[in-house]
Amino acid sequence: MPQKIKKRRKIQTEDGSDAGWEEYHDYIFPDDEASQPNLKLLAMAKKWKQQMEDDEES
Repeated sequence: MPQKIKKRRKIQTEDGSDAGWEEYHDYIFPDDEASQPNLKLLAMAKKWKQQMEDDEES
């Protein structure tokens, strides 16, 4: 069975101003959980790259 998760996202109008928050439900399926380690690796690589760029600027 999929897990039902409540999430929030910021709403912006066409001119770019904030219009509040929207709550929505997201479903996580057991098959999707198997691909999560790849996303974690990608996030860590992005963080490492950002740290390297910050070190070069310093």
